[in-house]
Amino acid sequence: MVLSMNLEYDQQKTITFYLIFGFYFMVYFGIGIIPANIENLLLTLSGTSEFGISILITMILVISMISMLFFGYYGDFLMDKFTCKNLFVMTNALWIASFGLISLSFNYASLLIFTCIGAIGIGAFLPIGFSMIGDFYAIQKRGTKFGLMQFSLALGNGTGIVIGKVIGWRIGFGFGCMGGLILLLGYFLLGIIPKDNNIQIKGENSEETHYNYKITLTKLKEVFKNKSISGILLSVFCSGFAISTLANWGVFYLGLQVDNGSFAVVLYIIAGLGALPGVIVGGYLGDKYASVDNHRGRIIISFLGLFWGCFFF
Repeated sequence: MVLSMNLEYDQQKTITFYLIFGFYFMVYFGIGIIPANIENLLLTLSGTSEFGISILITMILVISMISMLFFGYYGDFLMDKFTCKNLFVMTNALWIASFGLISLSFNYASLLIFTCIGAIGIGAFLPIGFSMIGDFYAIQKRGTKFGLMQFSLALGNGTGIVIGKVIGWRIGFGFGCMGGLILLLGYFLLGIIPKDNNIQIKGENSEETHYNYKITLTKLKEVFKNKSISGILLSVFCSGFAISTLANWGVFYLGLQVDNGSFAVVLYIIAGLGALPGVIVGGYLGDKYASVDNHRGRIIISFLGLFWGCFFF
């Protein structure tokens, strides 16, 4: 009986993971539509300028960060009020609805407003969705799962750029809205939450480890005091600075250089293909080293990846 219940829970957990995977894909599908349609937006949407696009991109980043910190801090309180599943449904519904509204934008101001609303839901995804994955899986399996989530991000962004370039930004965001609605219905009907939030079994025969995902100023200070983590955060910040610029302006800039938007998309996608196997292999190796407590191996692999990434950039 217990074995049957555990098997059913594992099946539901797997379904839930891939629904979360799908949400992440669709989020970055939508984010990828804008870079592929900058020129189109400048020509067809009243009041749009290159500076306005920069403001739009900046607002997505700033609002999603504020939302992430808000839901990271008040997440436990809100989950007590609405339950984890309902909160996840509501926050995902926010960016899904915004995608639909963006497709109906009549000028730059409406595009900016709808995008900012969607950024609230996008920011909430990380502390809620990723904490659920952390609670679902043991330490020895998380690397692969988070690698798959990064795979979803890269694939979704690339797919959004390719399809967005072909069908345009209005139909693209409409498609993203419909895809999100299907996933939302699937999660509402089939999705589950961890059996005991903030508790994770480290291994088959080990004791339970309690996790507290709440983001506080004290915890942030403690994180930055750790030299290893500070180094990782610095590298992530620097790479994010470069990657964000390329992700948002790469296609537009290449299009100006080669005078062919479609060819620019092909070049851009080829340049980013290495990320797809990289995140899968990195996650797998991380889990492999974690299972034998070989932390040095994890550090060496990460350092080699970071070194070659910086070198080629």
